[in-house]
Amino acid sequence: MNRLLMTCALLLAGGALATASAQEESEGAAPMMSAAATGSGGYQEAPAFAERLAAGELPPVAERLPENPLVLTLERSAAPDGMLDELQIGSYGGTVRLINLAPNFAPEMYFMTIETLLARPGWISMGHPLTGNIYESYDISPDGTTFTFQLRRGMRWSDGEPLTTADVAFHYEEILLNEQLTPNVGWQYRSGLSPTGDVYDLEVIDDYSYRITFAEPTPGFLDEINKPWMDYTSFVQPKHYLSQFHANFAGAEELAAKVAAADLLADEWPRLFQIKMLTPWEAKTPDVVDIPVLHPWVVTSTSPTQTVFERNPYYFKVDAAGNQLPYIDRIVSTKVEGPEGASLKIIAGEVDLADELAKISSLPLYRENEDKGYRALTSGVAYNPVVHAFNFGYEDPVWRQLAGDLRFRRALNLAIERDEIIDAVYYGFASPPEWIPATYDPEEANRLLDAVSLDKRDTDGWRLAPDGSRFEINLEVTAHLPDTVPANELIVEHYRAVGLYTTLEVVDIGLFIERRNANQYQIDTLWNEATTLHAFGHAKDHLINHIPPWSQWYRSGGEQGEEPPVWFQELYDLGLGIGPGIPWDQEIVDRYRQTFFETIPQINVTYDPATVLIVNEQLGNLFTEGVAQWVIYSSEQLYYRN
Repeated sequence: MNRLLMTCALLLAGGALATASAQEESEGAAPMMSAAATGSGGYQEAPAFAERLAAGELPPVAERLPENPLVLTLERSAAPDGMLDELQIGSYGGTVRLINLAPNFAPEMYFMTIETLLARPGWISMGHPLTGNIYESYDISPDGTTFTFQLRRGMRWSDGEPLTTADVAFHYEEILLNEQLTPNVGWQYRSGLSPTGDVYDLEVIDDYSYRITFAEPTPGFLDEINKPWMDYTSFVQPKHYLSQFHANFAGAEELAAKVAAADLLADEWPRLFQIKMLTPWEAKTPDVVDIPVLHPWVVTSTSPTQTVFERNPYYFKVDAAGNQLPYIDRIVSTKVEGPEGASLKIIAGEVDLADELAKISSLPLYRENEDKGYRALTSGVAYNPVVHAFNFGYEDPVWRQLAGDLRFRRALNLAIERDEIIDAVYYGFASPPEWIPATYDPEEANRLLDAVSLDKRDTDGWRLAPDGSRFEINLEVTAHLPDTVPANELIVEHYRAVGLYTTLEVVDIGLFIERRNANQYQIDTLWNEATTLHAFGHAKDHLINHIPPWSQWYRSGGEQGEEPPVWFQELYDLGLGIGPGIPWDQEIVDRYRQTFFETIPQINVTYDPATVLIVNEQLGNLFTEGVAQWVIYSSEQLYYRN
């Protein structure tokens, strides 16, 4: 998950309308009435739908909502620790302006358009019971093998078609179990949440009820599939829409024409289907404009420079007064040129909500310009934005030998001058890491590099590999987070200072992930959750995602890929003992942390770095403290104050 992941994926506070155009849109916000006085089945319409209602294009709101819509309350909305003191009845209308660095890549909107099957306050999985969301209710058998779910009767997709168990069965039978579409079924769908467990069985009971059964107890299943970055799309897909792109449903000639129109080869219908199927991390491209969704907003237009979202007329939530959510009419995400372009847009008062692209180093500049109608706040993040994760499966034998030697990993870690990074990149708003040694000792780093056969140098002073060639570390980074590039620029200088010839290239995040999956990186520089969310069962992903041969070995149960060495398997196995559905064992946690500390599988550069939150000062129902992304998991409650 940016958070990818992750994401994964949690808090903001009050913001402001700044430019005249945004002011005009928000001034049209309609004050709320008592829903009982509307004469629409006790529910109130958003004024934005007035023309469509008058033209007969939409039925009244009471006919668009499920029989039992989800009512947003403070208990449901507030994150843990009382971060939202009061949930207010909002006003309809207005546009939220976001910014992004890459075409069709709106980081905040990934999470603002996510709906989990079930929900709990915030994102912490322990101590907060699951309640209904997309699904109205659930039941678990005493032995933890069978899970029964009840959908909301009368709930509809954004195009007005009913949501039923046919959509659940379609995902299971025609996508998950179809080897052309899903060659490797993920561990989230398997018994024991194990990559070698049996895939669960699905039984449809009626149009709104179904159950799944595992071959063995899988108590952590619900926690795994209902984390805030786990969208319903991992289990439910609109059969009525996607059938036209599936070989088991569409006529051969019709499907062939669609494949050809997409400029694909005749036998590439699976690629077309995957383009048309929305996923949790789907880019907001033109291909998804027509896809029916269950989110608060739907994509209505995209271009290389801008993506527009408009309210979903069939969204299933209401507030305590019966007003259909969301309050905000539109969201517009506009591309900017680099972090500096983002800052210029912010200080001009043209951004209503910004998390990932606001630079902590620009905090004084942001605050000098708060008279433009926004607030610049500081907050923590739930991930490590700057990390060097060793790819032990990189194909070069010299790299494999060195990366597999703890002395080499220790040397690189000792070469990093973290105080310089904390001061220069984070303005002091960060701490040294706690999960690995944080000492800066270039003298010891040089000694260790000499000891691993990198003791010879060329005439320019660069260290030579054992075969006599210049040893090189080639780093690629993405600019989707404002601290990634400047922090890595300093690390390059730190590595070069101990004789390691190191290069740095900035690439698009899509290209980065493509190359990482193709096993083309010595070191993975993308953010991770190695020191923050392992308690939520993420070790199995964040220890191996960047090591393709080892990841393949684990996910195939040892039948494919390459078996990791014993030291790594021991660390990985300890990580499997921490997570949802597993009783907390402090001894295992301590052993895992100590093993991580001693083996340094990844270099985490800082701990608890701060981020800047830009928020329009007129936005209501925003959290006021805690981790940055809280608000984007409750975006349907945001509104502009009159």
